[in-house]
Amino acid sequence: MDISEQRPHGITTISKAHWDEVIVGDSRLKESFYMGHDYAPTPWKTSGNQIEQSDLEQLPIEHHELVLIGTGREMRLPRPDTLSYLSNITTFEVMSTTSACRTYNVIASEGRKILLAVFLGLEKSK
Repeated sequence: MDISEQRPHGITTISKAHWDEVIVGDSRLKESFYMGHDYAPTPWKTSGNQIEQSDLEQLPIEHHELVLIGTGREMRLPRPDTLSYLSNITTFEVMSTTSACRTYNVIASEGRKILLAVFLGLEKSK
């Protein structure tokens, strides 16, 4: 899915998103990553084919008002204990990767402090 670009000054945005890859600027990302409204994608070492609390503990959540988590082709909620951990520390949404990327662009363009964490490769391990 191509995403129409709105490039506010200083905001890192996504130009294209698919369930198994995301394009940010000239970078084609095929591994899990996270990025913020004001910094480029950073590799995210995840623990396997499901989001765990240890995966979330790596994210710089405290610097953001909202965390979006993209989980591939479809929304795949983490286990209840992982959701509970996340809900105790921040406001978040879990959705498909394309939806998370589209939502990230809209919210980042509003100047809000947002973190996008994209968990790529979930479908590969089925």
